[in-house]
Amino acid sequence: MTASYLPPLASYPTTRLRRNRRDPWSRKLVAEHVLTAADLIWPVFVHDEEGRAPVPSMPEVYRMSLSALVDAAGEWIDGMSSKDYPGYDKVIAKLKEANMESMVASGAAWIGSPREIVAAIGRLEQDYGKFEHASLQINFNTISRDAALASLRLFGAEVLPHFADAGR
Repeated sequence: MTASYLPPLASYPTTRLRRNRRDPWSRKLVAEHVLTAADLIWPVFVHDEEGRAPVPSMPEVYRMSLSALVDAAGEWIDGMSSKDYPGYDKVIAKLKEANMESMVASGAAWIGSPREIVAAIGRLEQDYGKFEHASLQINFNTISRDAALASLRLFGAEVLPHFADAGR
C-alpha cells in the first residue's frame, strides 16, 4: 500500500506545474531557449543600381547599392564597439572606398568565366591558405531563376572540381 501526501492533481493541460518558473531568476535558470539581438542576422541584397529598393516579399528588407550598404552598416556601428568584431569600424571605412571592380580585383567578389573564378580562388589560397567555406550569392533578383541555377551548375561542374581534394 502506498500513501500519498499530495492532493490528487488533474492531468495536463488542466494542471501545469510551474513552481520552477515563478521568479525571474528561476525562469532564467530553466529556460530552454534564449534569443537575443546578438543571435540575429541582417538579410542584405546588393544590386548595381544606386540607393535602396524594397524587397516586396520581405518587409523592412532592401536591395542596396554597395555604397548604400556601407552607409547602412555604418549607421549600425556608429558609437558601438564589440569584443566579437574588433576593428569593424576599419572594415566599414575600407568598404566605403570599394566598388564592384575593386572587390573583384581584391578577390572579395568572384565574377567571370569558370577559368577566371578558378584563378581568383587560387590567388586567395596563395594569399590566405586553403579554406573550406565561401558565401556564394548567385541571384541578386536581377536574373531569372533558370539562369541562376545554370550559373550554380556551371560553378559546380567547372570550378569546384579544381578544389575538391581529400585534405579539405
